[in-house]
Amino acid sequence: MARDVLLRKLAYLRRLLRALAPFAQMSRDEIEKQHYTVERILELLVGAAADLTFHILAERGLTPTSYRESFRLAAQEGLLPGDLAERLQQAAGMRNILVHLYATIDYALLHASIAPALHDFALFVAVAEQWETSEEHERSAGDMTHAQAFCTRGCNQHEYAIHASHNATRWCDHHRTGMLPR
Repeated sequence: MARDVLLRKLAYLRRLLRALAPFAQMSRDEIEKQHYTVERILELLVGAAADLTFHILAERGLTPTSYRESFRLAAQEGLLPGDLAERLQQAAGMRNILVHLYATIDYALLHASIAPALHDFALFVAVAEQWETSEEHERSAGDMTHAQAFCTRGCNQHEYAIHASHNATRWCDHHRTGMLPR
């Protein structure tokens, strides 16, 4: 994928995350009043993240047929941590419910999905920043970088190391554990 395309799509994902962030502090009732905005932002986050995975997978000769499959294949190819890919697949399922109205919208669930979406898509952006090209991804295996996201232990620490091979549990320095093999 051309670097400028990747950077443009990552910038778009960051803008969507900034747009979603204020909703994390709102009550369920406030979310219900503005649910169309939250639903649309979540839909766009899933679509933009899947679009990136479609591009990088196409470079590897893979053609996913759905958003869910794109995240699953990205994990299978070592592009995404498996646990993140699973959560993104769940987000794709929620997006399908929102878009296709398979079920009545559960506003409590919509409200509860905001914080995890902020976490997971911020982590997706941090991981995708490493994708510049398939060759560069392969060369970067084993490298360490820092990601702006949340500790998987649920605290509010934002900085932690992320391993390019994605075979690690990500805990902040506050938990003293750093990188632990699975």
